[in-house]
Amino acid sequence: MEYLDSGQVVKALAITSVLVKEDANSPDSQETHGLVLLASADQFEKDNLPDNALIERERALEAFEIACSLLNDPTLLSLSTGQLAHMLGDNAKAKTYYLNAHQADAEDERASFFLAQMAMLNEDWEEAQTWINESIARNDVEPYTLLSSGLIEAALGNIDVAVTRADQGCKQKPNDENLRFMQARIYRMAGEPHRALEILAQLSEPLKSSPLAEEERVLCNEVIRNEVIQGGTS
Repeated sequence: MEYLDSGQVVKALAITSVLVKEDANSPDSQETHGLVLLASADQFEKDNLPDNALIERERALEAFEIACSLLNDPTLLSLSTGQLAHMLGDNAKAKTYYLNAHQADAEDERASFFLAQMAMLNEDWEEAQTWINESIARNDVEPYTLLSSGLIEAALGNIDVAVTRADQGCKQKPNDENLRFMQARIYRMAGEPHRALEILAQLSEPLKSSPLAEEERVLCNEVIRNEVIQGGTS
């Protein structure tokens, strides 16, 4: 790793390639080879060669998988392997490694958080709720977990829980504007569009003028208009 630490990725890759060729059954060599391949991928990204970067990441995933299969306790590496598979769009493989990591370490909340995120993207809110609650059970002060829970609960119609989780998460990091944006979305989903607009108005640039924030403001105003129309017809 000396060459990798000094930025000499090509030399590091040459060395680890020889090591895994000579002893393919060494989990340490396979894991180190995977790490070097990821560094090589980053270098290709900097050189504006995304196709080469993708190939290196796929090779890194293969090396990590081999290392996991050779280790008696690949808990942390299982999590990293799941993240890499997730990045590469192999959701089935990512889920397998996240599950392995979650089951192997009863204290680490990260794998269940990532499983919740995958379910959220699929709008499978009940599965997302199951996994985010698993994550909260292991760490009940992590702000992004709390805000994610708020979004999930809001989608399920559990408004009181959603708002409580949103507020709890923002209290942990009151100056994190990404959390505040998530809080605004939760308030809008909870039927409080005016409060959501207040939060959005307090954001700083560039987030305040971003397409995401503008879309959220439009959704808030739609809720307000619908409330006015319903009030006028009642």
